[in-house]
Amino acid sequence: MANEHQTKAWNGYEGEHWAARRTRYDAMLADLNAKLFPAAAITAGERVLDVGCGAGETTRIAASSSRHATGIDLSGPMLEQARAASADLANVTFIQGDAQVYPFPRHEFDIAISRGGIMYFEDPVAAFSNIRRALRPAGRVAFIAGGAQKPDSDSMAAFTTLSRFIPRPAREPGDNSPSPAALSDPDRIREIFTAAGFHAITVQTHETVSIVGADAVDATDFILTWGPVRYALEQAEVDDTGEIHAAMTEALRPFETDDGVRWRSDVVLITATAE
Repeated sequence: MANEHQTKAWNGYEGEHWAARRTRYDAMLADLNAKLFPAAAITAGERVLDVGCGAGETTRIAASSSRHATGIDLSGPMLEQARAASADLANVTFIQGDAQVYPFPRHEFDIAISRGGIMYFEDPVAAFSNIRRALRPAGRVAFIAGGAQKPDSDSMAAFTTLSRFIPRPAREPGDNSPSPAALSDPDRIREIFTAAGFHAITVQTHETVSIVGADAVDATDFILTWGPVRYALEQAEVDDTGEIHAAMTEALRPFETDDGVRWRSDVVLITATAE
């Protein structure tokens, strides 16, 4: 597999963490479905490829309005959950593999979708070229990627607080290495997708709302278990997170609502057509 670091993470702690909390993550990302699926406009006769399908919620949604949906993901733990939750669906298939290099049958799919599973390719042009070859001529894509992280975004309330205890290494301008914001620049997106053989490329930024926890304490408990946060704590040799927990909880209090801790952030919706 080409994306070795991601393969290791999603078959280790990161994948196990998401798999054990798949319903919580699906609820947190639910607002993205309302943006992704209208743009995808899947119809009954179509075959769908779901890239970075995780525990399979988006694959099952796609299957409900299509001929067949295939989900591909690196993570064995998450695909175990996906297969169990989809056992009664005859038109769903899951593949463990790397979409950057997986030997998909040529012209197999009418549309490829993704809810946040496309930002971590080591070589995005190669990855999207491979996906394009799997699409029929004039097949299309509808992808959601992470948006630019604004200094005043809601999530920065937590991460700015965390950085008081664990300095975050600054990303150099133009650093496009795999990260949630690796595909946040519209010009770069158009360049990549054009090079990969797509046209009619559209890039739209949308605000989305995520429910991160029932209250500030619950949200902080959850955030401190996230893979990148846990890794940062380990690297900084932080064993006692009591002070960090208290500070982050206080920082998240303003985002508490009757529905839980609500975060607003930007995502990027990408659509394109295969040449």
